[in-house]
Amino acid sequence: MSSSPSSSSPEEQRLWELRQDAKWGKDTETQKKAIQELGKVGTPPAVNVLNEVMAVSSRDDIKKYCQDVISGIIATTTNDIRTAGEERAAAEEAGTEKNQQPEKKKAAAAEKGKEKVEVSQEKRGTEVVGLQ
Repeated sequence: MSSSPSSSSPEEQRLWELRQDAKWGKDTETQKKAIQELGKVGTPPAVNVLNEVMAVSSRDDIKKYCQDVISGIIATTTNDIRTAGEERAAAEEAGTEKNQQPEKKKAAAAEKGKEKVEVSQEKRGTEVVGLQ
């Protein structure tokens, strides 16, 4: 068993404590509680710790619990990535629409102006040629 990382950050210290409890907890409930907490951490180091626990545990229920927690971490991470991508795409689309609105307004105004010119020139009896 390795010694506690004395000069580590609080997160690393907490991860180390959870690793020890998950691997060597005094009973199944202590181990499951530590595994559950590792799932809440949800980072690649936590997944690595859970893989370590599965490797050293002889109990099938602990291995299964680790697998379930890892699956949850992966699903959450995948969902977070997908959600972030959707939000970014929506923001880009909104920005594009916002940028297009002035263009649409300009085009509509130009079309209106073109119609006014045609009408006023028709009133004067002149033919409009080549208006674009």
